[in-house]
Order: sequence, then C-alpha cells, then structure tokens
Amino acid sequence: MTLNPDAEQARMLRDLSYRAIRLSRQKEYTQAEALFQQILVQSQEKLGIDNPNTMQSQLNLASCYMDQGKFEQAESLLQDVFDRSKRVWGATHTFTERSLRKLAGCFTRQGKYGPAIALYEQALNFHRQELGDEHPQTTHIRCHLAEFYDELGKYEQAEALFQQSLAITRKVYGEDDSRMMADLNNLANLYVKQGKAAQAEPLFLQALTILEKNSDANQSFLATCQIISVASTGNRASMSKRSHFS
Repeated sequence: MTLNPDAEQARMLRDLSYRAIRLSRQKEYTQAEALFQQILVQSQEKLGIDNPNTMQSQLNLASCYMDQGKFEQAESLLQDVFDRSKRVWGATHTFTERSLRKLAGCFTRQGKYGPAIALYEQALNFHRQELGDEHPQTTHIRCHLAEFYDELGKYEQAEALFQQSLAITRKVYGEDDSRMMADLNNLANLYVKQGKAAQAEPLFLQALTILEKNSDANQSFLATCQIISVASTGNRASMSKRSHFS
C-alpha cells in the first residue's frame, strides 16, 4: 500500500502537537514552546501558511506564549491568524471566530479592553450583514459581546444585547423552547448584579417553567434554588454563573 505523503506529514505534525500540548499542560513551557515553534515551521514549509493546520499551529504557539505571560509575541501571532483567516475564509467562518476569541482574550489579559470590544463589535456587524440577526452564529457573537460589556460593568449595553438575544430566540424558537433558558438566565443574572431582584425573579421563574417541561429534576432543583436566593436576599451578587441552562 502506498502512503499519501501529505497525509503522513499531517499525521506526524498532529502527533507532535499532542506531545507539545501535553508538555504545556504539565507546565513544561520551555520544551513545549520549542516544539510548537518546530511544528509551525514545518507546517508552513509543508502545508503552506494559509492551511488550517498551520493556522492552528499558530494558535497553539500563541496559547503557550500567553501561559508564560509573553503577550506581545502571542498578540502578533493571533493578529496574523485572525487577519489571514478573515481574508481566506471570510469574517463569519468558524475558524475566524475561534481566532477572534483568542485575540480578544489576549487583549483582555493585557487590560486592553477597548480593542477586545472593538473586535466583537466588528464581528457582530459582519455577522448581521452576512448571516442576518437571527442566525445562530450571530447570536453567539452577540452573547460574547454582551458578556464582555457585563464584565466591564457596562450594564446598559449588556442589557440591550441580552434583551435582543432573548427576543430573537423567542421569535425563532417559541416561548417554551429550551434555548430560551440561557437567554433568560443571562438577563436575570445581569439584573441580579445590579440589585434588580424584582426584574430578575420572573425571568428565573420562566426559566424554571421551561426546565420542568424540557429537563430533569436536578436542573429544576438548581433553578428553584436560584429563584429562592433572589426572592429571599433581594440582591445576591454571588448568584451562580450564567450558562447553567446552556
């Protein structure tokens, strides 16, 4: 049987990547970084700079840099991957989204919140134009941007986006669809952060009703506990994190 050279090369690079990732998880960063760099050079030579495996090699090396606090090197790699992915596959491609999240995370870890928000705002505009407001990928980007606003204390902007997401999910899937739960929980938790328990409670109650129709008793119990916490304390900043229902 004749082996495909390209397939054999891809397999070898994949095996090296697994080894490098394992080293990185073990905090053997010097060895991991050297191996990630070797993989990237070989990927560029054998597969080309626009190959998805080459771009993934860049993301892996950038993650290793960030783990060591080498944010300038990471940012340079991530910006390059994001720009090329957008050029090769388009602004709404899943790999472009992945590189965007990595780049935004790098900005955030450096305290560069403005550029991170600008990335998500740009991405949301592209998704709206190319896919429409109701497309799942647009919703995904919208929620990421809302969470960013939330983390920065920009509650008014976050609330507007969470409300948009809830309205679109209700319109597309219906009032009792399980996908409503994440949107209800996100908006409710935002209200809780601001001490608006009266506005949060009915959203949790609606989520509980949907849970009882769509899910198991354990999740229903969790939702009940959340509602009791809101109703009894009125302002519980330590409310469980969003995405319990996602």
